[in-house]
Amino acid sequence: MPTSPKPGVLLYVKNLEQVARFYERLLTLAVSRTEEDHIVLESEACQLILHRLPPYIAESIVIQSPPEVREGTPVKWLLPVPSIADARLLASSLGGQVWPIEREWEFMDMRVCDGIDPEGNVFQLRQKVPEYLRASPSTRASLQTIGDVSGDAEHCAPGDAPQVERP
Repeated sequence: MPTSPKPGVLLYVKNLEQVARFYERLLTLAVSRTEEDHIVLESEACQLILHRLPPYIAESIVIQSPPEVREGTPVKWLLPVPSIADARLLASSLGGQVWPIEREWEFMDMRVCDGIDPEGNVFQLRQKVPEYLRASPSTRASLQTIGDVSGDAEHCAPGDAPQVERP
């Protein structure tokens, strides 16, 4: 039995049920608690608490379709998935979006790609890449030279990563 609480994230949302369905399906999390003002999703390793915004705050927020990207926050959470390609299709069907394959990059032993949930909250998906499929440093350098790689976060200082246009 664990001796300490699971790590987790608390996210305030306008449409509690839609955002809960999005993360439940995208990350295959189990609903462990449902109340009028919050839903708790979890796995063996972590917990996601989605809390409905109070009405006086929710009234001032307009969620567009597609949602406006909310990048004005210092937090981006990192989410493991078995397949970014599968998550991209699923996210789209659930009202969110994962950026196109051209915006994926390799970091350490992972393929990574950002996306947004149905309310525009930014997240990063991470897919473990077996060593035999990873690009060698010389291959990455060659690809960067010919412009096939948009960035290599592993070799960039914070803030030096290439800027890309958001969809």
